[in-house]
Amino acid sequence: MKPAPTAIPALLAALALSPVVLSAGGQAGGPIDTNEPGVVCDAGEQLCYNQNGLSVDTTRRNFGRSSAEKARQLIRRGERGRTFQLSNGVACDVNARTCWDDGWKRRNISGKLTRHLFGSGSQGSGSSSSSTSWNDGWSGGSNGYTADCLLRRGGRTLFQGSCELLEQNNGRERRFIATMRNGPQYVFQNRGGNVSIGDGSGGSWPVQYRDYGRAAVFRWADMSLEARQGSYGGSANDRNRTLEELLRQLFN
Repeated sequence: MKPAPTAIPALLAALALSPVVLSAGGQAGGPIDTNEPGVVCDAGEQLCYNQNGLSVDTTRRNFGRSSAEKARQLIRRGERGRTFQLSNGVACDVNARTCWDDGWKRRNISGKLTRHLFGSGSQGSGSSSSSTSWNDGWSGGSNGYTADCLLRRGGRTLFQGSCELLEQNNGRERRFIATMRNGPQYVFQNRGGNVSIGDGSGGSWPVQYRDYGRAAVFRWADMSLEARQGSYGGSANDRNRTLEELLRQLFN
């Protein structure tokens, strides 16, 4: 295990997300078309996006060659791609597999658009390499730990609030799953003794983690996830087990 900071940052109590709704054309700039599964097209800029970001092919199909060339140039210059903002103000990050109604403030998750873009292309589709998915099966801790989670990218907070921590061990593959309430899901895997997480596009990032009894911190790329366990809703034999013990059983 690689070293990580020796003290877990304090997690805020009583955290909550504000309710969010995708406005299909709510702000100036033209309507946002989500009629095609897994694709969003912005008529205001005549560009289309999918779970991998700005899409030249989909833009060509919907808006023609001129718009496709515009998309190609934006990607080439690094101005668009895996992070983008629509003309109605909603911003999306492919690496985080999340969209936010308040743009790059990243406080209010756009649930509808996040589901539309990333839900079908994540772990729920059966792909073992896509280890981040939308939460469609929140169980409120009935199958694992309830917890408080703090998810950050760089210095920005992506999520603060209730989460659920689950373990999966079928003898061949061991996983630790953190599901944000009304937010995305992250799946950490142990492969040959190395802990990793997929980026949702077939890539894989090594993960450093540190356990602190009833809390843990995970770090990968420019992301970090801090989790502090609450009650346990699984097997009665495991009710007194700490998060530290769970991770050591899964990943050591």
